[in-house]
Amino acid sequence: EIGERFDIDGHPIFKWFPKGQTDAENFYYVHYSGRMGNTLLKMLHERVEGFKKILPPPKDYVHKLTEDKFEEYVFDKSKHVMAYLYSPWADRQDIKLCMDKVGKAFENVESVQLVKLAIETIKERDIADRFDLKDYPGFLFYDANGKWEKYTGEFGDPRGMIDFLNKKA
Repeated sequence: EIGERFDIDGHPIFKWFPKGQTDAENFYYVHYSGRMGNTLLKMLHERVEGFKKILPPPKDYVHKLTEDKFEEYVFDKSKHVMAYLYSPWADRQDIKLCMDKVGKAFENVESVQLVKLAIETIKERDIADRFDLKDYPGFLFYDANGKWEKYTGEFGDPRGMIDFLNKKA
């Protein structure tokens, strides 16, 4: 009933009701920035005098590496590294969310790092081949002693990955 009254046929829908009015102004939600909260704050800023607030950018817990820095980074003896190798055209949202949760769990542990490497050229594929990773996406764990192994746990399971890293690091 309310959806029909205010012409809401999907979500997310923001409606702005100016003070003292019962009819909403038209507001079209456009997802430009990747942060719905900032879109809402922008709408408020445009309509409420003196209102200025933005959300800070989301924290990135996964370092994006290029092929020329990959081995230098993962074999750094001061850290344990979980590396995510993936095809950019088939990057999975569940893995991104999992990596964010794992990264947040180790946010204050300098000796545990998460990295990702996009397999886009033969140079990156050579890296994957060198570590016997034939299928993407895939994970490789590098310990601080220079040993590496494939991570065989469930890719979208943050608890499993956190447990794995706690045992290994």
